[in-house]
Amino acid sequence: MYYRSSTFSNTAAGFEGNVYAVIVAYRRYDRLAVALRSIDEQSIPVARVIVVDNTPAEERKRPETRTQLTWLITERNLGGAGGYVLGIAHALALGADHILLLDDDGALVGKEFIADALAELEATKADLIAPLPIDESHPDQLCFPYRKGIRRTYRVADVEPMGRIQGFAHLFNGCLAPAETFTRFGLPDIRLYLRGDEVDFLQRTLGTGGNVVTSTRLKVTHPSARFEAHPVAGRWLMAVDPIDDVKRELTFRNRGYVFSRHRPLILAADFVRYFAHYILHRGDWRGYVKWVRLTIRGMRSRLGPPNARDGKNDRVEK
Repeated sequence: MYYRSSTFSNTAAGFEGNVYAVIVAYRRYDRLAVALRSIDEQSIPVARVIVVDNTPAEERKRPETRTQLTWLITERNLGGAGGYVLGIAHALALGADHILLLDDDGALVGKEFIADALAELEATKADLIAPLPIDESHPDQLCFPYRKGIRRTYRVADVEPMGRIQGFAHLFNGCLAPAETFTRFGLPDIRLYLRGDEVDFLQRTLGTGGNVVTSTRLKVTHPSARFEAHPVAGRWLMAVDPIDDVKRELTFRNRGYVFSRHRPLILAADFVRYFAHYILHRGDWRGYVKWVRLTIRGMRSRLGPPNARDGKNDRVEK
C-alpha cells in the first residue's frame, strides 16, 4: 500500500454541534484516568464521555472526569470491537454530531487536539480523521509502522512531513468522525472481538467510497506495539506475532477473515510472510501449522470471542 500525502491548509471555522468521546476500558483504571484527563483539558469541550467498561464486577472502579460521563457496565467482556459498537450506538442515540474514539491506554496530545481534528475534517471533507500514534516512552518513535516509499518506518520525523496521508489510518485510537460516518459505513464487527476490527472497519469504509485521512498534526500517545512486529525482509516486510497466546490466536484468525474479504493479495503475501517468519527464521513448523489453521478458520468466518462456548471471557485485555 502506498500513501498519498499532502500539506496542511490551516482551515479554521466556528464549530457548531457536539463531540462525544467513546472509550473502551478493561481493568487499567490508572491509564483510563490519563485518557480522561487529556479529554478534560481540551479547548473545545467534549459534551459527554461514554466509558464502556468490560472489567469484571469485583474489580470495577468508578472513573472520575470533569466531563459529563456515561458509564456503561458490561457483564460480559465484549472486547474492543463490542465495546466500540455499544459506545458508538449509545452516542448516536443520544444525538452526537461527532464521535471521538480513544483507547483506555491512549491520551490526546495537546489541548487543541479536538479543535485541530475538527479543522482537519472541515478542510479534507473526510469521513474519518486519524492522528499519529506516538510511543509514550519514546516520543520520536511511532507505535505502529507507516510506509515511506517501499519501506516501513517507526520514526516520527519520517512521517510528520507528509502532512495528510490519504486512504490509511491506524484505528481507532484518537480518531474523530462525524456521526454520519457510522450510519453510512456501519459499526465495528463485534465478531472480531479485538485485533482486526479496526482494519475491517477501515477497509469497509474505503471499499465503499469513504474518505479516510491521517493528519500528522494530530498525535496521541500509546504503548508501543513494535515488539510484536518481526522483520522477515528488513524494513520491507514484517510479520505481526503477539507474545500473548490469545492475542496471537485472534490476530491470526482475524487477519484471515479481513484480508480474505478485503485485500486478498495481502492474504496471499501472508503465506510468504509467515512461512519466512516461522520456518526460515525460527525453524518452527508447529508455529507455522498453527498459523495456517487459524488463518483458515478466519477465512471460513469462524469468529467470536475466546471461550465463545461459555459466553464469557476475562482472559484478554482490550
